[in-house]
Amino acid sequence: METLLESCINPKNIEILNCWLDLESCVQNGNYTIPANKSKIYFYLECLYRETNSEKEKIKDSKRNYLEADKWNLDFTKNPNLSKLGKFLDKNLMKTIKPVKE
Repeated sequence: METLLESCINPKNIEILNCWLDLESCVQNGNYTIPANKSKIYFYLECLYRETNSEKEKIKDSKRNYLEADKWNLDFTKNPNLSKLGKFLDKNLMKTIKPVKE
């Protein structure tokens, strides 16, 4: 899931992700454990939201708004990962959804 979210990061914020990659490299070179990928998404959002409690609440999984275009790019025509997911869901959900009889 986090890999898909990472691919949806708004390109204008890519430098935040680059900072994370530098951190991973540094930690790995010190023979430490690299933080989980979930931490990368939290790090990304913490860099973008203000320090108020109401803003920090938006970082939590259940409170995220993936429609915030300044943070997320959900254009499936420009994101091959989203495009593949959409095709998979279209193909496989149609097999399991039964038409509703009126």
